[in-house]
Amino acid sequence: MNRIRIIALILVFLLIEAGAVFYSLASFSKPPEPRPDICIRIGIVPELSKGKSSVDWEPFFNHLDGKFKFELLPYYANSFDEAICGFLNGTIDLLYIDPLSFVKLQQEASAKPLLYHKLSNKERDLNRSVIVSTKDLKYLPDSKGKIIAFSDKNSMPGFIIPEKFLQSKLGMPLANWFSSVLFAGSSGDAAEMLLTGKADIIAGNWLEISDFFANLNLKEDEVKVLWMSKTLPENLICISPGGPYANERTYWEDLDNYFESQMTDSDYNRKSMFFAPVDLRYKQGLGQFEKFMDERKTYSADSIFIPN
Repeated sequence: MNRIRIIALILVFLLIEAGAVFYSLASFSKPPEPRPDICIRIGIVPELSKGKSSVDWEPFFNHLDGKFKFELLPYYANSFDEAICGFLNGTIDLLYIDPLSFVKLQQEASAKPLLYHKLSNKERDLNRSVIVSTKDLKYLPDSKGKIIAFSDKNSMPGFIIPEKFLQSKLGMPLANWFSSVLFAGSSGDAAEMLLTGKADIIAGNWLEISDFFANLNLKEDEVKVLWMSKTLPENLICISPGGPYANERTYWEDLDNYFESQMTDSDYNRKSMFFAPVDLRYKQGLGQFEKFMDERKTYSADSIFIPN
């Protein structure tokens, strides 16, 4: 009797093991969930490198993975011009861009805003174009013959805005005022040039420059802010008018509704890569830039920007 019971237990054990193996093999052989057939590409211009941008944008794409019937894929452009070209001819469906460049695309190519990069309240206040010098250079007229470094020739806060301000204040081409006009590559790189003596005066995004200084525990009296603009609208994602999905409103509404549903009172920062639907506040900020674009030929610094 004991022998029969032992054999029965062994058979039960073997049946359980066989079932577990079968289940495991079935799960392993099960094909993965199919990826969506529709792929929407977001054009991104790397500030420093494609590798760095890939790391920065990883939270954004991970957050949205599998949420829609389409797949969002990044396209890290080799240059600003390449990104614009791809956006205009429709090979890039969406583009992450600064608001001033967007206004130009809106005026010339009917680009449409979709989402804006959500910043914390503190970051929004720091999101300004700024001109900074060493502590020994306290006033803009004292900068004649000095070396100036802008962040990048395509940067809104790092060149386009401060260059227009300087032209209006100095009354002459920058090359005639400064001994050398350089481009650092980014606002952080420009800040490093200032601290290492490679530039006497720099222009860039105060959010990025102040962050660079803070990481070095730099005291405020070690540099001098010569000029600061009003707060700037955040960067945004816009829709290409020439893309194959330009008129697929349901796709854009899905993105818009998803981010709106995720809106909470939580603190956001630029590194969290969270976006929000374009709202009235943001549209009003874009309106300032539309005015700026309209007045570029008769630019008045005091009409839009606040000199220090």
